[in-house]
Amino acid sequence: MYNKWRTTFYTITLGEMVSTIGSSAVQFSLIWWLTDVYKSVNVMVIAALFTFLPNVLLGPLAGVLVDKLKRKFVIITSDLFSGVLAVFLALFFYSGRSSYAIVCITLGLRTIASAFQIPAIKAVMPVLVPKDELTKANSISEFIDTGCNLLGPILGAFMISVLPINLILLTDLVGAIIACIAVSLAKIPEINSNPNTNNLHIIKSFKDVFYFFKSDKKLNYFTKLFFICTTLYMPLGMLFPLMVKQTFNGDSILAGIAQFSYTLGMLIAALILGIFSQKVKEHLKLSTFGLSLFAIALVLSGILPKDSFGGLLFLILCLFMGIGVNTSNIPYITYLQSTLPKEHQGKVMSFYQMLISLAMPLGLIITTPANEIFSLAMWFTISGVIMVFSIVVNSFLMSRAND
Repeated sequence: MYNKWRTTFYTITLGEMVSTIGSSAVQFSLIWWLTDVYKSVNVMVIAALFTFLPNVLLGPLAGVLVDKLKRKFVIITSDLFSGVLAVFLALFFYSGRSSYAIVCITLGLRTIASAFQIPAIKAVMPVLVPKDELTKANSISEFIDTGCNLLGPILGAFMISVLPINLILLTDLVGAIIACIAVSLAKIPEINSNPNTNNLHIIKSFKDVFYFFKSDKKLNYFTKLFFICTTLYMPLGMLFPLMVKQTFNGDSILAGIAQFSYTLGMLIAALILGIFSQKVKEHLKLSTFGLSLFAIALVLSGILPKDSFGGLLFLILCLFMGIGVNTSNIPYITYLQSTLPKEHQGKVMSFYQMLISLAMPLGLIITTPANEIFSLAMWFTISGVIMVFSIVVNSFLMSRAND
């Protein structure tokens, strides 16, 4: 039994790994093309909205469909859609008819595919993987996903220097085909939906999800904390280069190391959690510790010396922020997978994706005017203080929920 689920898990994971590297490279190439051609902050903001809003708007429908349809079918269809989409966009570039609008629409359609694919893959986990192995499986998935998102832009940057963008886009098709073959070969257990609920009652389905969250007081409190903290820290992760430049007078190399340090921290957390997965019992407490680690690093970032030594210390804090992110995310996802009904995992994981996708634009709405009032370093500290206060309040509420 152990070997069967492990073989299936690695087959899916390695197939999706190839697809993610290709998709990440293509995403980087498209963003770079927009940056190089239009050189406009407004253009980049609108493009960013196209990569987040579809998850927010389609999350409820995606969750219902993931639970209604065979999850293998949803994963394969999403991968194929992304691959075919890349071919059409490549033809536009080849014919010289590419434009800002077409690229933004493509970014939005790619996000729609991921709105179905990611919840479907995460919903497969609790059905496929034994409960006591979920933390390890999620850690491996997060480790590979983080690594792919690190390698993808590097691959994309290299390909941009030697290939036309229409050929770069075809790497997405190659990755999608490999992922589809891997998933089609995998024996994925399916959950039979209730035959009395054949219609797509989206509102009712999400009322069920909210009921699951409300009925578990600890989960309810922590999810609110998770959303508050994610809203504060997600935009700041994009501002590391600006922080390096404005606060520590650093160059592009130092900014690149800061981003790498953050990603390395995420990889370290995933690796450690995977190794010690059997010892993880209190998932929400561990997630709270991860948020606390990130919050403290944020507070310290804003009060560092404004010189090269402070810049070096900031690199270390970026590492701890990355550790904090995955120390929070992985146990939280594992808790959702292990405690909520398996037949509703599609809706639950879509809800999780919606929280993440909504946090970024909402965080940008808060961060943008805040930076007009405070310096970026001061806003890092203020955000960290708000997170610490929220964590303290949440810990008190969760302790009362245990009584």
